[in-house]
Amino acid sequence: MRHVIAPIVEGDCEVKCLPALLHRIWAELLGQSNLLVLNPSRTKRQLVADIANGELQQKLDEVCVRLEQRLDKESRGAVLLLMDADDDCPVELAEKLRKAAHLRSGLSLFCVIAKRMFENWIVAGASSLAGISGLPDDFVLPADVEARNGAGWLESQIRRQNPARQYDKIVDSVVFVRQMNLDDARAKSPSFDKLCRDLESWVSATGTPPPP
Repeated sequence: MRHVIAPIVEGDCEVKCLPALLHRIWAELLGQSNLLVLNPSRTKRQLVADIANGELQQKLDEVCVRLEQRLDKESRGAVLLLMDADDDCPVELAEKLRKAAHLRSGLSLFCVIAKRMFENWIVAGASSLAGISGLPDDFVLPADVEARNGAGWLESQIRRQNPARQYDKIVDSVVFVRQMNLDDARAKSPSFDKLCRDLESWVSATGTPPPP
């Protein structure tokens, strides 16, 4: 059985590194193989979150067409809607989007909201990133990784190592995602764990998407 995921994301960071992260979760945490991740489709968070303007459903319809073109009788397909929570409650925002979303029959929808931002997942798994891509060897991880600005923390640590160096959301994030500690990320970030649980449920499900 082949599983095919079509992501919808809001930033260049996720476009570049989400496929690699999904493949790592699939293989290293779930022990699965034969996953296809389509190139993420980008949208604007504020447009998707404003249900009344129809952007969410339009984007879902577009992605579903692409997804169905890659499916056959031996495949299962899912749309992954991944947004940053910013200052919103991840659970409430996910529920709002799921209630408004309508997918074609036979497809699953996973709505995952990273608490604050995607980079918080990287910080949660940063125990394996010492000395990687501009980070110092001696950083101390924050106690509550989801309570802060993840991109800001990465920037501050890189600048502590080299004041002239900036965090590159495109280049650095790809390196970090390929080497971050997934077990730590899951233990320290409930929103990252939500993504992992959704994928676990999908593997074992009989066709019913996991609950929000």
